[in-house]
Amino acid sequence: RIPVDKIMGFIEAASWLPIVLVVLFVIAALYFAVLSRWKKAKPNEVLAVSGTKKGVRVYPGGGAFVSPFETHATFKTSVLDLNGDGKEAPTKPKVQVVVRWNAQVRPDSSSHEQLIRAYQDFYGEYNPEEIIRSLEKTLAGELRNVIGELTPEQLLHEKESFNTRVTDGATKRMKELGFELVNLNLEDVTDNNGYFSDMAAEELASKRE
Repeated sequence: RIPVDKIMGFIEAASWLPIVLVVLFVIAALYFAVLSRWKKAKPNEVLAVSGTKKGVRVYPGGGAFVSPFETHATFKTSVLDLNGDGKEAPTKPKVQVVVRWNAQVRPDSSSHEQLIRAYQDFYGEYNPEEIIRSLEKTLAGELRNVIGELTPEQLLHEKESFNTRVTDGATKRMKELGFELVNLNLEDVTDNNGYFSDMAAEELASKRE
């Protein structure tokens, strides 16, 4: 005898199978959709997310869910090497001098606000080469400001004070842009018109007298 009740039970259970499969498919689709929108930065990177009323959000070395209505980008927190352009700058009595320098800067990771500033003003707009050129111009301008307040004699004989003033000014300026000044090296101070040579010769002659 055929067990009709079992057959009917099987048919009834089988009728739910398409629904179960649809539900499983929807769950899987949602899972992979969420997974595809999860973005993560490397340990030496910052994930920046923007596009909503929340503004820019940053995740140093971390990850976040990025909705379809948002955009995201990553930028590195590694050191950038900057070099002076070798252009002349006027001192207080308008003597043209050349200060050779190099510096290292990096995005300021001390706070999210600083990283957001660096992203909005630089990494969200320019490529690394453009960022380096812009920061070099900024530091060169800070250097010219300090040089313009000093005499050639002060540049030559008060190097420690000169270095301190430039470093303090550069540190403050970089912080305003969302960067940290790692190192600033003022290599040499010269001129192309023989002013320092004449000054050294006069000082040597006065010592011999």
